[in-house]
Amino acid sequence: MQAYIGIITLCAVSGILSCIVHEICNKDRSGTVMDKSYIDHIIKTTVFYIIMFYTILSLFKVILGNASLTLVESFDEISRRTYLHYSIPLVIISVAAPFILIKFLREKTEKFVLMVLSLIIGIDSIVYLFFDEINNIWHVCAAVVGVVLALLSVYYYKGKVSYCTPKTLKKRLKLIVPVISLWVVLIVLYLPNELYLRNADEMEVPYDIFVQSLLIGGLLYLIIYTFILVYFLTGKQFILACEVIFAISVGCLIQSMGLNGKMNLMDGSVQTWDLLTKTVNILIWAVIIGIIIALKFITKKNVVKTYSKICIYLSLIQLVTWGYLGIVSNVERANSDYQMTTEGRLELDPDHNVIVFVLDWYDGQILDRVIEDDENFIEPLKDFTWYKNMSSMYAFTGMSLPYMLTGVEWQYDMTEKEYSNYAFGNGTYLYDIAEKNYDIGVYTFERFISKDMIGVIRNYSDVKLSGWRRAGIFKQMLKCAKYKSYPFALKTKYWYADGEMARAMHETSVHSVSYDEPFYNDLLYNGIKIRKPDSYDGAFRFYHLHGVHVPFEPDMISQAKFCTNIVYEYLEQLKALGLYDEATIIITADHGQNYVSRVDMLAENNLERASSPILFVKKSGQTNEIGPEVSMAPVSHMELPASIIEAVYGDTLEYGDAFEDIDEDAERTRYFINRRYSDIPYEKYAISGYARDWNNWTLLEHD
Repeated sequence: MQAYIGIITLCAVSGILSCIVHEICNKDRSGTVMDKSYIDHIIKTTVFYIIMFYTILSLFKVILGNASLTLVESFDEISRRTYLHYSIPLVIISVAAPFILIKFLREKTEKFVLMVLSLIIGIDSIVYLFFDEINNIWHVCAAVVGVVLALLSVYYYKGKVSYCTPKTLKKRLKLIVPVISLWVVLIVLYLPNELYLRNADEMEVPYDIFVQSLLIGGLLYLIIYTFILVYFLTGKQFILACEVIFAISVGCLIQSMGLNGKMNLMDGSVQTWDLLTKTVNILIWAVIIGIIIALKFITKKNVVKTYSKICIYLSLIQLVTWGYLGIVSNVERANSDYQMTTEGRLELDPDHNVIVFVLDWYDGQILDRVIEDDENFIEPLKDFTWYKNMSSMYAFTGMSLPYMLTGVEWQYDMTEKEYSNYAFGNGTYLYDIAEKNYDIGVYTFERFISKDMIGVIRNYSDVKLSGWRRAGIFKQMLKCAKYKSYPFALKTKYWYADGEMARAMHETSVHSVSYDEPFYNDLLYNGIKIRKPDSYDGAFRFYHLHGVHVPFEPDMISQAKFCTNIVYEYLEQLKALGLYDEATIIITADHGQNYVSRVDMLAENNLERASSPILFVKKSGQTNEIGPEVSMAPVSHMELPASIIEAVYGDTLEYGDAFEDIDEDAERTRYFINRRYSDIPYEKYAISGYARDWNNWTLLEHD
């Protein structure tokens, strides 16, 4: 049973039963089923008891040590029998609670019920805007505050308490709709669209699906919050809620526009802020909220009307800016129409296969630490040649992947997309592989491939896919917006990485590099299949996996073992199918660790400064009695195109030397470019000698 279904059932059944008992015990209540006020009374009484039983379950989970979890998370792994165990005491309480409540409060019962209900719903609604969830301890605290304040109100407050009526409904709607709309427009619509439109080339989900998801989610937020705040809150609570939500929106706007300062790219590295910065930031937020709430006491006027007008104005500005970004941004980019699908991902030729694994960020020094932990870890690679003196041409994937697939070098100051188009427009080796009648499958991010590859790469498709997770898109983009717009003290909660975004919104038929579980599960449950003979003479497969890229799950060494074990499983299946011996297999990384210029990150991850990706090569027919065979030849990605062409029986003269053509004692200078838009300045290094010795690195050029 899904946890949320079990919880809803427990609370709803208990709440309805309590409401029935409440009405039986409440002899002073007069009314008929057709009386609108009586129907309203029944609805609110039922909701009150449902929330009370939700609170009882939350309190129980707090006692059991699940304070930081939501109630649904607390019940996530319990059995159906356990729900029965919970239901027995809840039924007993559901009968006893209304009787006890009416016995002690008597004629004040109805006032107490409505006040508790409005207070808990009001507090929970505001907390949810900040935290995206209501965990057990927060809800219990809200309930305690609600009960205490309700008792004080019942016994000591002599003023008038008003709730929404048909006469006041229109007035409330005029105030609350603009206020909620500003939050929705800013957090749900504008900030996610700004992120998308400014990074259109890096977004995999089609823009129309993206916008649909946000519009549906934003509309639901608007309807639900409007209904809850209008229907359940008292007049003064309603005004306070309008002020607080307006203050939150203003705080978010100011934070996103001017308080964030320099923020890191979301490449998996966690950005932190010191205590002083977070304290000052919180104080600024407190001043903003305090001023907005205090103005009504200072001016003695109904400032919420003014706030509503300001909300309309600010919302229009955000919408107009969104429209402008849509006009100037390249929304009709390649990945709106083209996707790297999973088609043919595990299909191989019965005779000739060239297979390349690119395990992102897998540095040789990381592998050394894995071997220190398990000296037999690379035993499955005994037939390979292990090139320990390996270097990449580029520090980041945006340059490395197009280079590895084309052999065309990046030109200074080209953007990622410009370089991708340039490389594939001038590179020929994939065309040469296709001319050798090979079926080509390249499984990487779409943004690293050019439209020129349509018809060359089998799985590069212009078929528009429809299985995107709209709820996941909405939830993830809400998280992204809150990361940008909420205080520093809360940003850690909303931190995200590209892998997390992919998990939340990805279409299952698209190959994801952001996390490796889908590929691994496909490999385990579906397995490699031999393609039936057709017009092709061989298969070339290029697999780009998440590898050891940050963020580490749970740590760098475990992640390195996990991605390597994926390759090991692949090799075992090749052997079982009789495809291993004749296959050429290259296992490498697009780059090693790329903290070359970031000493703090090197220290944090216990890494040496030099960058050297792993490289293992097994040529067709190659075997070793004891292995892997170690080579100290000074190789780099420059030799990758020739090595692949050689494997498909092509002419390698045009592509230079293959890995095996480089002598171990060769004196050659290799180059390494460290550049990423827009936060890593340009640096060009020369490497002479052993690539993993920083003393052999010389800085030649820099911005």
